[in-house]
Amino acid sequence: MGSALALVMPGMAAAQTPIAVGQNLQGALASSDPRLDDGAHYRCYRLQTQPGMRYRVEMRSDAFDTYLGLGKQCAEVSETDDDGAGGTNSRIDFTGDGQTWLIRANSLSGGETGSFVLSVSDLGPVPVVRTTAIEFGQSLQGVLTSTDAVAEDESYFDCYVFTGRPKEPVVVEMRSGEFDAYTAVYRGGVCDGEQLAVDDDSGGGTDSRLETTLPASGAYSIRANSLGSGEVGAYRITLTGGAAVIPERTFPPVITYFQAMSDVLTVGARMTLDEIARQIGSDGDVDVIVAGHADPAEGSIDFAIALSQRRANVVRNYLIERGVSASVITTEAFGASRPVADGSGSLPENRRVEVSAGPGSGW
Repeated sequence: MGSALALVMPGMAAAQTPIAVGQNLQGALASSDPRLDDGAHYRCYRLQTQPGMRYRVEMRSDAFDTYLGLGKQCAEVSETDDDGAGGTNSRIDFTGDGQTWLIRANSLSGGETGSFVLSVSDLGPVPVVRTTAIEFGQSLQGVLTSTDAVAEDESYFDCYVFTGRPKEPVVVEMRSGEFDAYTAVYRGGVCDGEQLAVDDDSGGGTDSRLETTLPASGAYSIRANSLGSGEVGAYRITLTGGAAVIPERTFPPVITYFQAMSDVLTVGARMTLDEIARQIGSDGDVDVIVAGHADPAEGSIDFAIALSQRRANVVRNYLIERGVSASVITTEAFGASRPVADGSGSLPENRRVEVSAGPGSGW
């Protein structure tokens, strides 16, 4: 699959023939059909798509080398393919947006004519990105399948989520005897967005190994996928690191608690934070760590991380309002990964923010 800008010869235009999912249309390129600027004849087909649904377009011919284009205009396509269906046949997989897409069916070389078959099939909805928690020191067995999430290059991938701290080293290794492994680390828990590191074969052979240092506290994710599109098979992924030298905490943390599903400070929490702010004052040499936590019963991994971050932010903002310098405060969000109490329901001991203060304070 690729991208291309194709120009139609002046004065020529193609009729748009409708095609529907499940159809196999017989067609033929003739010398009377419109031509591209390279002399290749083409025909244009119109497909109505549904948002979030994936489609496969194939063009096959025994008479010439096929070439497919896909876009909102036949003259200017955004995706192209020559031989993705094998041999001299073409294939494009794409995700619908609820609008009409135009399919340009042409030959690879100018002047070629002959019969062809154009088909559109339904690949189903875009798979939901399911996440799996992984911790430092863990090695997990996984399998890429055709039901996994699909990356931009049409490769399947699994998504692993972990929490980290500022300047924490991370090493990710992915090994497989069935496909060429490819890994990436992202900021956030959805395997998309800001990419911190990526690797193909630093693990030796077709295995991947990447190293990076985390920029801040919070959720991070590992995209475990193959280098090539459509590859499936078993693999093992390992997360190590987290071995940065962390200074010992100068003072034990002071804990404030929250109501279930809430990031609102209670009266008791405000009184506690008032005392912390009084002791810290505006000292610019002190380090203040504000670590937010949630209870496992409060929601999914991503929701718990977001909730714990909101709780940490509320405490940070309150301390700033009470005179603590913003430059000395660092927030961390651990979600529900570090509960201190076990039991049924949402437990107050886990719905907390821990504030640690003092020279060299840290975790």
